[in-house]
Parts: sequence; C-alpha cells; structure tokens
Amino acid sequence: MMTPGDERNNNYLTNAIDDLKNIWNTMIDLFTKMDLDEMVHLYSKKIDTEILKTIKETGWAYRGGQLTVTYVTNQTFSLKIALYYQDEKDEWMQVQAVTPRDIKYLKDDAVKELFEKKKISYDIDTPTLEKSKEQDAPLR
Repeated sequence: MMTPGDERNNNYLTNAIDDLKNIWNTMIDLFTKMDLDEMVHLYSKKIDTEILKTIKETGWAYRGGQLTVTYVTNQTFSLKIALYYQDEKDEWMQVQAVTPRDIKYLKDDAVKELFEKKKISYDIDTPTLEKSKEQDAPLR
C-alpha cells in the first residue's frame, strides 16, 4: 500500500521524467549537424537546470548521473539520461529518459566515432548554483 509520502515521491519522479522528456522536445528544433561534444554541451545546461529544479522541489540529494549516446542503426542513435538522487530516507531515486534521434543531426566524424565505439557515456556532475539566463529558460 502506498503511503502519502510514497505517492508524493512517485509524483515527483513522474514529473521529473516528463521534464526530462521535454528537454528532448525543446532541443529538436535547435539541432544542426554537430559533433558529440557540442551536442552534450547543448544538453548539459538544460540537464543542470532540471537537476537543480528537482533538488529544490523534492529536497533530494543529487548523487550523479550519465548521458549515454548509443549507435542504433545507420539512421538512428539514442540518447539516455539517467539521474540518481537520494531522498530524506536515503532511498535511491532514479530519473531516466531515453529517446531516439536521427543520425542526420550528427557530423560525419561524430557518426564514425559513434559507429566505432557503439556507446559513449558522459558523467553528469552536480551542477553549481550559478546559472546563466539560458539555464533559467523554462523547459517547453
């Protein structure tokens, strides 16, 4: 049986997951052909904003995460964000989103690197509280 605290945590998780999915949707229009580092940099600012928002709304402690880029086919790659928190009871919470992307958004060298490595992961460190105006923009 779910307690009110469990239900609240579940709602926070659902909302955080929806917000992560919105990151993908807001970035689609911004994509031009880019290399992997450019793409990760583009996402990192919005991910930092999402982490800080989750911390503020839930009181959870951010413990780490990863952004993983995976080669799927010659036309598709996937992006996976996995963020890990601990709540006030020291229970672990995972917020995760995975989305496919068209490989046409990557530069040729990035496609070649991704094809050769198949999967590339980037650590998501704890964000600082200093935010740029870009990070303050709402996720839509």
